[in-house]
Amino acid sequence: MMSQKTEIKNAVCTRLSELSDGVFKDAGFTRRPDSLRYQRKLPGCVQHVELALEHGPKDNANAAAAIYPWLVVKIDDVDKVTLQMTNGDEGLVSSSASTLQQPIELLSPNGVGARWFVYQPDSVRQAVEEFVEYSKKWLFSFLDVYSNPKGVVGLFENEDSRVINVQEQFLRVAASLILLGRHKDARALLDIKFGRPAIRRKFASVFSYVDREISGNLPETAGQ
Repeated sequence: MMSQKTEIKNAVCTRLSELSDGVFKDAGFTRRPDSLRYQRKLPGCVQHVELALEHGPKDNANAAAAIYPWLVVKIDDVDKVTLQMTNGDEGLVSSSASTLQQPIELLSPNGVGARWFVYQPDSVRQAVEEFVEYSKKWLFSFLDVYSNPKGVVGLFENEDSRVINVQEQFLRVAASLILLGRHKDARALLDIKFGRPAIRRKFASVFSYVDREISGNLPETAGQ
């Protein structure tokens, strides 16, 4: 007998094929028939959207599951520079970490959720329809921007609340600034976000890396 978890996953995959795949294909994403993950490859960037299934959600005893999508963005150059900045210190940033990983619900205004309950197999249709509408309104436009160093920096400088503000993300912004040739701006960001003595000591390798980058990019003086 098929388990409830398998039944729910199969029902979601079926509805994704019917209602979502075409929309995501138009945006450049692909999905395997038995997968809950969409993937898009851009120059120097890979983006995933995965529909996590929360079985037996505690906040709704009547629901069999909740669909809670996450996005994952991996920008190769940004991740590479970030690891160089931290000198491979896993305590500062994991070598396996993505440029950005967060629930897609952070992309919409407060009160506009992105978590959909599933009760019986026939309730999956409405959940997937709402996921598709949410993606068209909030998800695709964000991922189009957060796909390269310029986009990472632009969202930060615009104080965009859609990106989760944690220390690792500030390191990604600094790395993006370096890739854009804005080394002094990267140093200024470190002073603001990591300037307190205890934190500065912890991120000493990052300060040293950026200082070396600044020194290596100073214009030569006359006579040299």
